[in-house]
Amino acid sequence: MNVVRKNNMKRIFLTLSGVTKRDRNQVISDINAAISASGGWIVNHTSFSNIAITLQMELPRNGLEKFQNHLSLAEVVLQDESCKDLQKMALKQSLNSEDIKTALNVTFIHDEPDVRRQVVAVPG
Repeated sequence: MNVVRKNNMKRIFLTLSGVTKRDRNQVISDINAAISASGGWIVNHTSFSNIAITLQMELPRNGLEKFQNHLSLAEVVLQDESCKDLQKMALKQSLNSEDIKTALNVTFIHDEPDVRRQVVAVPG
């Protein structure tokens, strides 16, 4: 968990890491559903072939526990430090339902070859 101060305003970044052995496409769909069910939204994403994905999102503080439960149901196993940071953040009470900037890195464990995509040459 990172806290950055800028102009006396505290911005909180929560970084989570996990792994899964489930089908990549199904897990991505389940994570999307977990974000929506928690009241959050995706800001950006990056796929690394079929090896990993990184999602940047914003989640309301009061939806963090629900998000963690949904990840567990999707069989995304968070690292111990990620679990601790997520639980610590969820326990902090706040008068407003502030949104927490969150990054989730998921590594897919499988025996499949890398996904290769043909990149079309752009003239110019």
